[in-house]
Amino acid sequence: LNASQVSDQGLAIIGSLPGLTHITAFCPNLTDDSLAAFSRLQNLRSINISSPRVSGRGVAALAAAGGSLQTLDIRGMNL
Repeated sequence: LNASQVSDQGLAIIGSLPGLTHITAFCPNLTDDSLAAFSRLQNLRSINISSPRVSGRGVAALAAAGGSLQTLDIRGMNL
């Protein structure tokens, strides 16, 4: 997914795709709320995103969810 107009609400639907295993998204509008939606995906193995609006709070939500995540690559993240 490479889009500048995707919102957190638009990405929330991803949380209802239980078979999804990989996410690659280069969207400047991704935020911590997007990562919270991703955290509901227990079969998710890798996330590769680029967004300056993601912070440690979103990463903490992923970590707290457990699941099968093996690879997390976030470019442009504010620490």
